[in-house]
Amino acid sequence: MSNQHLPPEIVDHIVDDLHEETQTLRDCCLVAKSWVSRTRKHLFGDIKLTSSKVLESWKNTFPDPSNSPARHTLALIIDCPEVITAADAEEGGWIQAFSRVVHLVVRSCVKDGTISFAPLYGFSPILKSLHVSSPMPQGPQLSGLVLSFPLLEDLTLICRDQFLNEGLNVTQADVPETSPPFTGSLEIQPFGGLGITARRLLDLPNGLHFRIFGFAWIKAEDIRWTADFLTRCSHTLERLYIVHQFCASALVPSWTFYSSSIAGDFGSASVDLSKAIKLKAIVFRVGSLTVGSITMALRTITPEHRDLRLVSISVDTALGFISPNIEHGIPVRLHEQWSDLDRLLVQFLESGLVCPKVIVCSALKEEMREMRDSLGWFLPRAAERGLIELSPT
Repeated sequence: MSNQHLPPEIVDHIVDDLHEETQTLRDCCLVAKSWVSRTRKHLFGDIKLTSSKVLESWKNTFPDPSNSPARHTLALIIDCPEVITAADAEEGGWIQAFSRVVHLVVRSCVKDGTISFAPLYGFSPILKSLHVSSPMPQGPQLSGLVLSFPLLEDLTLICRDQFLNEGLNVTQADVPETSPPFTGSLEIQPFGGLGITARRLLDLPNGLHFRIFGFAWIKAEDIRWTADFLTRCSHTLERLYIVHQFCASALVPSWTFYSSSIAGDFGSASVDLSKAIKLKAIVFRVGSLTVGSITMALRTITPEHRDLRLVSISVDTALGFISPNIEHGIPVRLHEQWSDLDRLLVQFLESGLVCPKVIVCSALKEEMREMRDSLGWFLPRAAERGLIELSPT
């Protein structure tokens, strides 16, 4: 078949319409040589390097990095960064072929600190989104990786191992003295607490301008770090998502004992939302007795929050918080905390300032009705006003 009678813009339109049809795109490569370039743009737009075997297959297929379809890749997922960086060291700048990546995901399982992120520094100068998930602490080398992308907007940092030493000593390569614009979203889920990551980000030279925050509260001090972030981004922040996660100590036999200790740790800490007047949505996912902290935060909402349309308190059964089987063993002060929140949510509804919701989430459909009834026991006024709804996960 020949496409000599088809204008190039028509060919481009045909191929672009097939961007989700992988097999059809492959067939298009056989139509005519002139179709290959446009087809590669979609075939190699998203690349996943998941193992050494996949990497070897790529290298054997495209032995010359400078002439590989890597230049078409916009989203790159690396599940074996230790293999990728080793290959880059052997072949001198192999990763640099992916110079047009906009979204990068790096997921590592290495725990011994031998992996080096340095070969990834600044490999794509137009990168705007970075997601790093690793059992390692957020050390200075990772900070160097973040700072090496001058256009970075969205940042997600997840550290999955709470037992590793935050002070692990790793070598940091030279990075620019300026920092990225950070005008998108920031998500931090370090199972050892926000501390070390928060300190490095808050000290960046050009400040922070995030529109979306997503934080995991593991320790009481995480609330104070969140308050610092809110202060820095009060003029830009539009959405705030907070999840309180159980740490290993949640496995203690006595749920009531654990709940009481957490209430003591978190009870006096909160965040001030009064200056973040651009907020449009606030979502708290309750993991244990952070109810007092949530109520204190919501009390700082003022009529100046004209764009605020959603306040959501999500209670997920996977976090083990509420269950009809243990509700009568919960300390009395927990009832008092939920009563304060109950009254506040009803006030929000009556004032018309925001539209509050309490959402019960469960992966088990048969649990959801019981969970809704149990939450209604904590929030009777909110339940009467229809502020509680069910949401399957």
